Amino acid sequence: SKAGSLRMGFSNGGITSLEQTPALVESPDTVPLQPAHMRGVLDPLSAILALSRPRDGNPCNQKVPVFDGKVRFDLTFSFKEDAPIGEAQRGAAVEMVRVCRVRVLPIAGHRDDEASAQLKRSMGIEVAFRAIPSAKLFVPHRITVPTFAGAAVLTSHSVHIRTQNEQIALVN
Repeated sequence: SKAGSLRMGFSNGGITSLEQTPALVESPDTVPLQPAHMRGVLDPLSAILALSRPRDGNPCNQKVPVFDGKVRFDLTFSFKEDAPIGEAQRGAAVEMVRVCRVRVLPIAGHRDDEASAQLKRSMGIEVAFRAIPSAKLFVPHRITVPTFAGAAVLTSHSVHIRTQNEQIALVN
């Protein structure tokens, strides 16, 4: 019952076209989207890419405006800690990740209900970024999202990055 497709076109920092199949049926308590909500935004995949190259070199010092085709929201990242990925290997330093707290601020397109209010209050969402100095970027290593049944944790086990001249790979 949730199958469908979404096509978004972007130009000049905003959404120029939006096609949803089947058409979106909004609930009466949905916060209405305005044209201004669709300017200066990124789709979710582009947002992840933007996070990978922070302007100041710190992935925990960012605010990303996102529109997923239905909901406009901001993701705000703040520093929590630097943490080890695992045990140190003999003669090598422990690899570290930068752990960021993530605040989700729904702007429009969401239902104005208790679930949205709880999401705004949540401080339990975290993203641990792994630095890849040779590529000058950070990649999400672990994402933790609290749920009613406990934390949902997504962990990357390998990353393959191809540059023009070489391949860079990380394997956990």
